[in-house]
This record gives sequence, C-alpha cells and structure tokens, in this order.
Amino acid sequence: MNNTDIKFLEAVKFFNEELYWDSIEAFQESLANGLEDKYVDDCYLNIGICYMKLNLFRESEENFLKAISASQTSGDKIDFEGPIYGKTSDRAKLGLIRVSLANKNIENAEGLLKELKESDSYIQVDNEKIMMFDVASKEIAIAKKNFL
Repeated sequence: MNNTDIKFLEAVKFFNEELYWDSIEAFQESLANGLEDKYVDDCYLNIGICYMKLNLFRESEENFLKAISASQTSGDKIDFEGPIYGKTSDRAKLGLIRVSLANKNIENAEGLLKELKESDSYIQVDNEKIMMFDVASKEIAIAKKNFL
C-alpha cells in the first residue's frame, strides 16, 4: 500500500470520527499525491460533505461540483457506503441541493432535483429504501414551508 492510499484511508477514518478538518487535509493530500482516478470523485464528495458539516457552503459546493466532474471521468460508479447506495454524482447533487437550501435558493434546488428524477440512488432507513429524489423533494418542501 503506498502513501497515497494510506492518506486516503486515514481521511476516511477522520471522517468517520467527525474530525472534519483533519479529514479534509488528508483527502487533499491524497489527491495531491496522485490518488487513483477511480477514487478521486469519492474524495471530492467527502471533502464537500466535510465542508457542509462545518457550514462552509461555498467550499462544499465547489467540491460537490468537482465530484460530479471527476465522476464523469471515472465512470460514475455505483457505491454502497453504509445505508447509502448510488452514484457519486447523485450523492453530490443531493449535497448541492442541501447547499442551495442552506443558502435559501429554492429555485436552484428545484433545478437540481430534476436531475435526480430518473436516479436509482437511495438511502436505506430502517430497512426501507428511500430514493434520493424523494429525500430531496421532502427537504425542498420543508424549506419552502419554512421560508414562507
């Protein structure tokens, strides 16, 4: 296992421990040291999630967009991480919807929602598969109600 792989695994460990700044730094180091293309989209996705957890939405958005771009290069594979099943790009789009809602930009969130319409990606909650489209739709509906 090379140093880049070790940094990537270290970043995942920090992420799981909710040490977001350490996780971001380790993910960025693994990217800078030549991480395999097949992991680049996941790396940017996780960096985006870390920034979102830190309420740094501009940085989060930038990394979600990089994840979508990288997923086009790597083939946008289906991932299964715990209760989440789906393409990296779908997960990044859900992140972008959440960033849009945090910024009170419902129109942008609804535009992104259309991109999840045909997605097979889902989140498993209490042994029930909830489509990412449905998760995002519900979050947008709640935001609309709260913003009015």
